[in-house]
Amino acid sequence: MPSKFVPSRSKRSNVFKNEPLESRQMLAGTGGFGDGIDDPHCVEVHDHAEDAYQVGSRWGSTASGSTGGTGSGITLTYSIVPDGTTLTSGAGEPNATSNFITRMNAIYAGGSATWLPIVAQAFASWSNVTGITYIYQPTDDGVPMTSGNNGVLGVRGDVRIGSHPIDGGSGILAYNYFPNFGDMTIDSNDLTSGGYMFNTSTNSKRLRNVLAHEHGHGIGLNHVDPVNETKLMEPFVSTLFDMVQFDDMLAGNRSYGDVNEKGTGNNTAGNATNRGVLAVGTDLLTNRSLSTTGDVDFFKFTLAANQNTNCLPPTARQCSPPETATPPAFPKPSTPPILHWVIITSASNLHPGHPTALRRCTH
Repeated sequence: MPSKFVPSRSKRSNVFKNEPLESRQMLAGTGGFGDGIDDPHCVEVHDHAEDAYQVGSRWGSTASGSTGGTGSGITLTYSIVPDGTTLTSGAGEPNATSNFITRMNAIYAGGSATWLPIVAQAFASWSNVTGITYIYQPTDDGVPMTSGNNGVLGVRGDVRIGSHPIDGGSGILAYNYFPNFGDMTIDSNDLTSGGYMFNTSTNSKRLRNVLAHEHGHGIGLNHVDPVNETKLMEPFVSTLFDMVQFDDMLAGNRSYGDVNEKGTGNNTAGNATNRGVLAVGTDLLTNRSLSTTGDVDFFKFTLAANQNTNCLPPTARQCSPPETATPPAFPKPSTPPILHWVIITSASNLHPGHPTALRRCTH
């Protein structure tokens, strides 16, 4: 079943492939992902506090090949289906064909040269903080949007985007499926005059937040609580932030690692992230994550002659606000893990300035 997205007071639900449908209950409020439920088949019952991120599933294979284990970076391709492509009927709507290109061209005078970069920004917001590499597939063969028509390099994307009428203006904005079927259907009524995403203010923030949220389901993430307009994966749309937020990043990091996990990653000394020759001053790394208890990240750097270094122990940041979950997710930001670091010379010796090898941070 698909996951759906609604406008300022609308809510979307997630679609699960080969998993039981969720029951999602519409929330009241002024500002959310729409006025209705994303997925009529999914109703989310908000009777308990959920963690600030909730991982549901993970891509097991893509058009680019296998995806490794939890915390490994992956490559996803995405494409826009040609108008006339048969989409799904994830919200129980008539299974009309896609008109996404026509609708977008009517909004953006420059055509796809104008709106494709806006679409790309939604994927970039996830790429900038996770180990996911996105590649735009400029062609799509227009086969029906079904879980059986997976991405094929040079033919169609792993993630395909189209639009058709769902429930009129507002209400359901869009819906999306979970891996390994990450396709997205947008309500074309919300791409017409008076529709939620027809508004292009603030660099089309409404459209970008809807796309980024729905693709969050497309990489396996669930909705989260509380609904306070601080996290992209909340069930209601908001324009108080711009695409992926800190807690959303943690969810992406859990499944696909941080930005240094792209490609071969940096889990061995041979693949260490090179910080280059360090100038006098501070070299600060932020938004890096350890995805599992066995995750080890390597970095390398060079110092000029007669230059000393002092390393500060790493610190862990909490989700805001800290929440509880059953079962708890790891790494659970509200109870930061003990982090260790060690400096090793090019000759694989421990740095003489740190004879104990390991330092701990429990902040």
